Amino acid sequence: MRLVWLWYLQKQRSSIAPLQRKSPFSPRTTLLLLEATKWLISSALVAVICFRSTMMFRPVVTMLILFFLSVGPLIGVSLESKEALERRYHFDYLRLSSVRDDHVWRRLLGLHYAVSLLRLSPLFLPPSVGLIAKFGVRGAVWVWLGQAMVLLLYVISHMMRGSTTRAARVCSALFFRMASLAIGYAVLAAIMPLLQLSRQAVRMYGLSLSYLAHMDDYVAHWQQQFYQRMAHLGEGWSFSSTALSLVGAGFVLLALLCFPFLRASHSSKAMDKLYSWQLRAIEVLVVRGTNNAILYKDLCLFMRKAKELAKPPWTLFLPGELFLVAGANLPLLAAVHNGAILLFLFLFEVYLVMTGTLRAMTDAFPDIFQFESEMERLLVFRLLSPPPLGSLIEAKWTLLERLGSYPCLIAADGCLSNISDYRECSEGCGR
Repeated sequence: MRLVWLWYLQKQRSSIAPLQRKSPFSPRTTLLLLEATKWLISSALVAVICFRSTMMFRPVVTMLILFFLSVGPLIGVSLESKEALERRYHFDYLRLSSVRDDHVWRRLLGLHYAVSLLRLSPLFLPPSVGLIAKFGVRGAVWVWLGQAMVLLLYVISHMMRGSTTRAARVCSALFFRMASLAIGYAVLAAIMPLLQLSRQAVRMYGLSLSYLAHMDDYVAHWQQQFYQRMAHLGEGWSFSSTALSLVGAGFVLLALLCFPFLRASHSSKAMDKLYSWQLRAIEVLVVRGTNNAILYKDLCLFMRKAKELAKPPWTLFLPGELFLVAGANLPLLAAVHNGAILLFLFLFEVYLVMTGTLRAMTDAFPDIFQFESEMERLLVFRLLSPPPLGSLIEAKWTLLERLGSYPCLIAADGCLSNISDYRECSEGCGR
């Protein structure tokens, strides 16, 4: 517990460092004031939801809102990357204290989860208390079920990241992309009927009070149907508090059983490699040579990392945004027939897919495109001199241009336009 508290204090002090420069109080007082403000805002929001919800929502909707508020802040804990945790907790030094890296990694994950619970307590504890206070035992059961689900998600996400089999990584990538497809379809399928009705109402009534009254009646009718479906769903899946408690206990037990299978890293035999045609495109730069020392460093680092991919190589070209757009197009193309609107939507979707491809590439090579290798050499830069900005941007730009020129051109053009030596960088990249 003492170690958890020390890590929590270190995390909080580092988070308030920019605020502390402008604060007239001591670091301890600033931290206390910031935490008290978080507690007050969260408690006030929960109090408003609990006491005013009877006028705006039904009890089922109020329960869902409080449930998501109590679970939502903890979902982000499961999404943090393995590399970020290794840097934050100095895993390379901690692994020296034990013979087995997996044992140290499991202790680190347990420490991180405990620190995250303590750090996020102002965000999820007030909704949990409000859920229990408003709904009694049933609310407490839902709080227990939500926390058990979050714990199981945390363990399974890190177990999949440390898996030594390619099949597990492929299944994980496919699952998230199918989830993106379903989300895109569900969101647009719910919005399109409202847009079609609004268009018909404008043709009938114009932009007048009659239009607003017509739309208000439709929204009230849709809200009534939603409540009826929720009530019907609740009757069809009416579990008792005891059954929900047992389900939560099963989630916790499954998480405890899966915890010993967490691994520190992927097996070198199961690592994926980048496609050979892309490697040849990068090898051309190595053969030609360059006067940019940072580009040469990034090329060598890229050639090494390209043979140790933690994700299947096809995920670099089929990002989640592509499936999100594909799911949204299913209800969209059936309702929209205007060529100009379709062209605009097509250009917007191309932009989303290309920026998604760029994001996938930067996530696959964070040492290069997220400046992690340069961050590790900050002390050297302070002792000597930092590299020129033009050379730094040129190195990243050249590699991105080789990996995927169109995502680089569309997404990074806005960033490079704000750099004073844009012409020098663009000429160096061969634009």
